[in-house]
Amino acid sequence: MQSEEEERLRDQRALRAEQRRMEQLFASSLEGVVLLDAKGRILRVNRSFCDLFGFASLGEVVGKELDVLVSMGDKYAEASEITARILRGEKVAVEVLRYRTDGRPLYVDLLGTLILPEEPEGDLEYYVIYRDISERKRAEE
Repeated sequence: MQSEEEERLRDQRALRAEQRRMEQLFASSLEGVVLLDAKGRILRVNRSFCDLFGFASLGEVVGKELDVLVSMGDKYAEASEITARILRGEKVAVEVLRYRTDGRPLYVDLLGTLILPEEPEGDLEYYVIYRDISERKRAEE
């Protein structure tokens, strides 16, 4: 029979292992993953997001408004409306046109959802996931 201390240590190890798995999933995802704050600003992105949209580094995007970085012209209003829906807590799954840093168009599947904080007083955060579907869209056209 395990003592309370042994059980607590086992639970802490299990929690750390789970946190490492989740971090690895975020970092190594093939899709571009963005974590937003309640104002639509980027808290974190993974390397795939930077590669997909043409950013040189993770630091280049953190703190910036997501929609300003990936949309332009008439697509900005659409992007802002989609982000507003996500920030209201809606689950969003759409195919949209966005733009790389060099201005080239990029068709993506966009998935967005609210992440509830662990503590009641915690800040709300939002995940947005991008998958490049440009080749498929070109084939359809």
